[in-house]
Amino acid sequence: MRNYSSSLIIVLLFTTLSTQAQKQTTFYLMPHIGIEWPISKFENKTLNPSNVSGIYVTTSDKWGIALAVDFKNNWNLGLGFERGNVGWGVRFDNDSRSFSESTTVRRGYFNISKPFKLVEIRKKKHAYLDNLLKINKEYAYWAVFDINFLGGLSYGYIPPFNPFSGLSLNGSKNTTSILKINRYGIGAHVGFYFQFYKNNKKRLRLGFTYQQGLRDRMRINWETSIKGVKQPEFQTFTRDSMLAIYAAYPIRLFSIKEKGTIKGS
Repeated sequence: MRNYSSSLIIVLLFTTLSTQAQKQTTFYLMPHIGIEWPISKFENKTLNPSNVSGIYVTTSDKWGIALAVDFKNNWNLGLGFERGNVGWGVRFDNDSRSFSESTTVRRGYFNISKPFKLVEIRKKKHAYLDNLLKINKEYAYWAVFDINFLGGLSYGYIPPFNPFSGLSLNGSKNTTSILKINRYGIGAHVGFYFQFYKNNKKRLRLGFTYQQGLRDRMRINWETSIKGVKQPEFQTFTRDSMLAIYAAYPIRLFSIKEKGTIKGS
């Protein structure tokens, strides 16, 4: 009975996708590049030494590529891979002693998005915004875009690396040690992006995402001393959570039209 139910679900899913494909389905290759801000947190802020003022994590680059499937401009599926970073660091009262470290993370991800609003900026002396327009004309300028909201899941892997050992500056020493590493973990992400059009074709995409890791990925212990006086130890952790902005460019591969005909790029 269980095998029958599973088979039925697969058949229904395939039938649904086939129905959408008969309407109109377009496949894109989607390279992207961007900047992300890794998020790290204190395990217990009450244990922090008095000279620790907060978390300090630097920005890093991210890049990747995805296969995107656009179902009749109603919703979009994406399946891709990207390289990013997980980071950790501490800000001291003396900013010259503040420092951070990061390491590579590789993520496979899946997301689904849907356009909610189309905006046209008219090519006139005074610009106007017309909302909720239908894209049924060809425009010869970069002034048409829609706003899409997305959500999805990612599965990340942290490869082996040499952990950061410490920094000595002006008679003060800070040493970190990695207490725990979970190399594999799942994250959930949400965001939005602006999809620009030219001549009724998708062009540049600019987006923003927030990812929340669902399990601890790294836990770091900090040992600090100031002019030879040892300070209380404290811990930070990261779950591969991050904020990111990115730019992508859809490369159209082919389309399946309403009558089942296939049209190339």
